[in-house]
Formats: sequence, structure tokens, C-alpha cells
Amino acid sequence: MAEILMAAANIALVVAFVIYNKSIFKNKSQPNVVSWLLWTLLTAVNAITYIIMSGDWIKSALAIASFLACAATFFISLWNGKFSKLNLLDVVALVIGLLSITVWLAFDSATYAHLVLQIGMIVPFIPTYSDLWNKKTAENPVPWFVWSATYLIGALVVVLRWQGQYEDLVFPLRTFVLHFGLGFMALRNIVFFKNSS
Repeated sequence: MAEILMAAANIALVVAFVIYNKSIFKNKSQPNVVSWLLWTLLTAVNAITYIIMSGDWIKSALAIASFLACAATFFISLWNGKFSKLNLLDVVALVIGLLSITVWLAFDSATYAHLVLQIGMIVPFIPTYSDLWNKKTAENPVPWFVWSATYLIGALVVVLRWQGQYEDLVFPLRTFVLHFGLGFMALRNIVFFKNSS
């Protein structure tokens, strides 16, 4: 059952990235190449530490798929993206990502590294939340809700394959909450503020 749920979650994750990336091919979006490079690096460390921490390839499949989808989006963004300098929040996320690797090496603990990294992976969401809150940007809520559903399924898979490791829940629950929140704000802007600009 857990394997089927994880396969469905990974398929949904890919579908959400296809929906998200269609706007790049239609020249409706110019993603920041540097931001997507940062996301790719952070999700790579996330996937590696999650695999080692959980010791479970089924639970880890979503972290791996997230990395691969971010990497694909990075390469797609090279086609029609824009290059800009890292902003302060990007630097903070990168520093926390590097700190997580340092923690991993210093304490020989993928678990500690993974948990530190989860803090760093919150930071890049802040500009999008701010832009949506202030109605400076428009986002399609569909991929965000699909992503949130995939991570909720990921949390369910952790529970179905429970080994007493509460730390295995941090990644899927963090990503569920952050993606659902962005989807909700994007939908709010469409429903309540579409005529206010």
C-alpha cells in the first residue's frame, strides 16, 4: 500500500512541475536561474540526508523526486530564465544549507544535518509568501496544492512504514504546510483581489 501511495505521490509531483514549467515554455514566466540552482542544491542535500537518516528508499522517494524535479526546472530556467544575484534570503538559505553539511560532517549525523536543513529550506519561501501577501505577483495555485497533497501523502507513507523515527515526518510535513500555504494565498488573490489591480 505504501509503495502505491508513494508512486502516486511522485507522479503527482511531476505533473505539478509540468504545470508549473509550462509557463516558462509559454514565455509567461522568467524564473530566477540562481534561485533554482539554490533550490537544486538544497534539495540534493535534503534527499541524501533523508535517505541516510530514514534508511528507507520508499519513504525517501519523494525527496529524490523533489530534487530531480528542481534540477529539471533549473535546466529549463536556463532556457528562458533570468540571472540575478543572490538576495539576502538566498544567502541565508545557502549558509544554513552549508551549516547542515558542516553539522553532518562534525557530528557524523545525517539526522542532525537533515533537521538543520529543514530550517534553511523554509527561508526561500519567504519572498514568495511576501509577494503573494502584498499582491506583487500572481501564482497558479494548482501546482502548489498538488505539491502539498504529494507531501501529505509522503507523511502518510512515513506513518504506514513507521519505525519510531519522528524525524522522518519533518520533511514531508514542513513541505506540506509551506506549499499548502502558498496555494491558499495564490487562490485567495485570484478569488478576492483579481479586480483590484
